[in-house]
Amino acid sequence: MVGLLGYLRVHFALLDNVQSFQHPDIIAFGRYRLAFIGAMFISIFFSFFSSLLDVVVMRKLLQKKSLGFVMIFGLLVQSTLIMVMMRTALNFINFLMRSITNNTGRIAEINEIRALIIVLILSSILSRIFIEIEHKLGPGNLSKLMRGSYYNPKEVQRIFMFVDLKDSTKLAEEMGHLKFSSFIKDCFHDFAVVDDYGAEVYQYVGDEVIISWQAKKGLKNDRFLHAFFAFTDVLKKREQYYLDTYGNAPFFKAGVHIGVSVMTEVGEIKKEFCFHGDTLNTTARIQSHCNNLQAQLLMSETLYDGLVERNKFNFHDVGSIKLKGKVEEQKLFKIERI
Repeated sequence: MVGLLGYLRVHFALLDNVQSFQHPDIIAFGRYRLAFIGAMFISIFFSFFSSLLDVVVMRKLLQKKSLGFVMIFGLLVQSTLIMVMMRTALNFINFLMRSITNNTGRIAEINEIRALIIVLILSSILSRIFIEIEHKLGPGNLSKLMRGSYYNPKEVQRIFMFVDLKDSTKLAEEMGHLKFSSFIKDCFHDFAVVDDYGAEVYQYVGDEVIISWQAKKGLKNDRFLHAFFAFTDVLKKREQYYLDTYGNAPFFKAGVHIGVSVMTEVGEIKKEFCFHGDTLNTTARIQSHCNNLQAQLLMSETLYDGLVERNKFNFHDVGSIKLKGKVEEQKLFKIERI
């Protein structure tokens, strides 16, 4: 942005014949406007490299190191990159200046250069902080929190999916608490694949994770079904890793339902968004019947009626089931891959 603005500033100043820009060095430099464009592309390269660093390196480090360590490491690396990029850009521009004006001086005082580097480093720190807050709250929730979008409770139409590890008590006893915790951590890391299907992680509760979609987004091409089976595919591909590392391969089961729930902002010491209502309770009850119905994924009839691509999965009507705490029975469907 700075490079582009610099280019435009000199360009329009020359067009308008502004007197303050009639200094020979500035006029000569105006003939080499590409220097500013070059600075802009250096910045773009830095942004790309920084994003690559965040996606490839930082996420790997988060599997092994604490969030604090990763943030400090990321800031140090990005600060170093900023200084290297700034030095490269300034040397390039100074070289151009010397070549076209025979001016052996610098185009900016050293204090100005330092100030610019400090501003860039502080910007990097702030961006890193906001990125980590966004990760903590979930995509898009930081802006909602700042705007106070759900300070007052609002009704929303959502799809909820409760995904639970099968035989978790038995596995925890066999592995021990520390090893079982690492086991769950690896599973939830692989669970990140659901983000490709627009899923929003609502809560991690022990060995269970609750995810949701806005109704319209989740029903589009039945993304919520593809999300669950994409997760099971990742676990299948990494089965040997889990067997070698933990002696067990994870198997997750899930219940999914759609309905109206209330979303609101809660808490003073620690703020977060919460969903309230019968939809979540019903989803949890549906998931609890996976074992006795020998189903990996169970769905309510309400959600089944809204499906778009029923030809991509096998749906088995398992009948109407009395859910705990519910007066009326709920018709359920077992879903399998074709």
